[in-house]
Parts: sequence; C-alpha cells; structure tokens
Amino acid sequence: MATLFEYNMTTPTSWPTQFYGVYWYAQSFSPQVKHSITSAMIYAFKIGSPGDFTIGVRNTLSSLPTGVDLTSGLISANSWIGNDWREVVFDNSLVLDSGIEYALVMRAPNGNSSNKLYVSLEDGATYTRGIPSYSSDSGDTWSGVALEGYDFLFQDWGDAIIAPRITGFVPKINFIQASRI
Repeated sequence: MATLFEYNMTTPTSWPTQFYGVYWYAQSFSPQVKHSITSAMIYAFKIGSPGDFTIGVRNTLSSLPTGVDLTSGLISANSWIGNDWREVVFDNSLVLDSGIEYALVMRAPNGNSSNKLYVSLEDGATYTRGIPSYSSDSGDTWSGVALEGYDFLFQDWGDAIIAPRITGFVPKINFIQASRI
C-alpha cells in the first residue's frame, strides 16, 4: 500500500492557473525521507475536453524544472467532473533522495483556450520546501516569479525504501574449549 510523503493539502484559495498546449506548470518539492514515488495527485478541474493530463518528475536547478522527465504518467481529463484530487500513476517508480529538490511538471499538451485544465493554488505558500513555476514554451524555459507567495496543492505517493538487513558472521564457539582458555 502506498504512503503519502510530501504534500500541500490545504484548502484551495485560488484558481488562476489555467493551462493547455504550450502553457505548463510545476511545483518543486524536497522529500524529507528517501522513497520511491509511484504517483502524484493534484487538485484540479477542467473546461471542455482538454485530452490527456500528464505529470512528470524532473530534476531542478534553482528550484525550477530542468531536463527531461525522470518518470511520468498520464490520464484522460475529458471525463472529469467538478473540482477534485486527480491521481496520475507513473509509468515507472522513481527513487527520490532526501533533501534533493525535484519538480512535478503538469501539462495538457492537446488542450487549447476552450479545452483546458485549472490546478488549484494556495495563497500564502505554506509548503516551505519548494515553489510553483510556469512555462509558456512547453517546458523549455521556466519562471517562478509570477507565482511567488503561492503553492500548488499536491500529494507525493510512494513506497518507503527499507534499508537492507545486515547480517554478520557469528562464529560458532565450542563452550567446552572456550572454558579452558
């Protein structure tokens, strides 16, 4: 059973984040515990038929997404009804190291101005280990300045990484011989 690791699950206070096509959004986060991420949830709703909703996990540079997805998953947003938590299961789990910053990158590349998604932001930025950011060129460049003071509502689900049990060699002692020493 999956475990909730990183999250921002406060009450939605703002919906200014419509995205579709080349307009993407991201939320960086820094795990407190090393774990394997298997899915992510975002609080969202849709207008029209925006098509597939994708979340990818990327490395960051100065809290902004960089490079390509380390893992990703997608779901169809066309049948969504109302505002709710939307789960995207990743194609492959990914080990996230404690204290390293990653980004959840959200997009609906087949949407347009009439068929789009909205993801909820929280005004007040109470998640302190990451920032929201946006791209207007399909993730080639990113900015976090316009979203300062906000955080996306998100959940990072996965599996704990259990350290291997270390067993050592215990020599067998013949107590009769040991008592003669």
